[in-house]
Amino acid sequence: MKILMVSSESNPLFKCGGLADVVYSLSKKFITYKQRVIILTPFYKKIIRHFDESKKEIFFQTNINFKNKLITVNYIKYIYDDIEFWLVENDEYFNRDNIYGYEDDEERFLFFSLASAALISKKHVSFDIIHLHDWHTGLIPGILFQEMIVPKFIYTIHNPLFKGNISLQRLKEYYGELELPRKIKNNLDYISMLETGIIMSSKVSTVSPNHSIELLRDERYGLKETLANRGNDFVGILNGIDVKEFNPNKDNYITHNYCVDNVLCYKKENKYELCKKYNLSNPEYPLYGIVTRLTYQKGIPLILDSLDELVKMNCNFIFLGVGDKEIENKLQEYQNRYNDKIRVIFSYSDEIAHQIYASSDFFLMPSFYEPCGIGQMIALRYGSIPIVREVGGLKDTIVSFNGLNEDEATGLSFYSYTKEAFLLAMNNSLELYLNKRTFAKIVHNGMHQDNSWTKSYKEYLSLYNDAILNR
Repeated sequence: MKILMVSSESNPLFKCGGLADVVYSLSKKFITYKQRVIILTPFYKKIIRHFDESKKEIFFQTNINFKNKLITVNYIKYIYDDIEFWLVENDEYFNRDNIYGYEDDEERFLFFSLASAALISKKHVSFDIIHLHDWHTGLIPGILFQEMIVPKFIYTIHNPLFKGNISLQRLKEYYGELELPRKIKNNLDYISMLETGIIMSSKVSTVSPNHSIELLRDERYGLKETLANRGNDFVGILNGIDVKEFNPNKDNYITHNYCVDNVLCYKKENKYELCKKYNLSNPEYPLYGIVTRLTYQKGIPLILDSLDELVKMNCNFIFLGVGDKEIENKLQEYQNRYNDKIRVIFSYSDEIAHQIYASSDFFLMPSFYEPCGIGQMIALRYGSIPIVREVGGLKDTIVSFNGLNEDEATGLSFYSYTKEAFLLAMNNSLELYLNKRTFAKIVHNGMHQDNSWTKSYKEYLSLYNDAILNR
């Protein structure tokens, strides 16, 4: 099978969030099973740190009509880490320091969609499946529809709150007269790129079974009717993690490697070193790790509302991430106030992230919503007990300890998005930390859990085959 992945980001060249991890890890798994995968994505300035100019090959060039002018687009073929990338080159839109966060993001990814469609129109017969990811790629089937090109598209929803809404007038300014199917128009003056991808693809998935249920029943996401109309063509497939990258027994970022048999001994050594490095108080206190975007979605305000009470319980906290400035400022205030118990690193570093996973006793993910989440799966792999809210993939991946199920439990969870519910879960974690035997059992349960891509790969392969057969 030959597969084209189309995404706004992908590891290992560049990454903003979990989307890059998923696209890369899933592609690697398909390649492991002898399928051919190509990743189509923009050629960002961020690529330069990995890029070997001697391996750069412009394999295709074409002109596209964008904003009523012809623009020449180069497509670069690049092999990195055994993955073949096709990179859309345009300095005006992609030669920037960051992937997202610009006022013209709408324009940038409309350009990427049109450039991707131009390439697919020339190469589509070469692919059995074209797998599109999130709103940035949702218009590609609509663009190709007017050319009567209908390859088999799979469309995956990673974050349903970003829909890529665009007015029909603005769309006309970018694309000219684009004849979209009547079924994707909402009788208003705009369309949703996300919904276009959902409606026009052969099959649709999201990133966990529980999140697929949430999307079908929760009006907040605004996709209930659209997805219900897809019937059995819409499924939830849980993301996995790259178990080679996240392996405490061979992790070069941590000082003391360990496996499930010696986790409690060597994890403690890592914790002592991390507490010393960041001047945290008594390393015998439980250490709570947080590696995430510092946003409302990730439940950080819930943690902030509880920190005054928590630091009095003899806990240490270490945060790694960037995000909303208001949240960053509040975290800085708490760090100044409790300098020996709270440390915040306002950046993202793979090295520090791995060290936090390998050192923390508990890992906090009290997300307001979380389609899948991979942090909790990495934490399990490293023997850090997740404390999660029962939403999306967090509910699918964590079995909460209730005092009677220590043979199955892998973490702690709560449902109500309230300070009271969160503090109850935190109090339970402190009791668990003092119960060394049960604590060790839950650590071992989590490390034994299989969160690799193997099961998910088989589900995606089945989805691909169903799409191919239903011609």
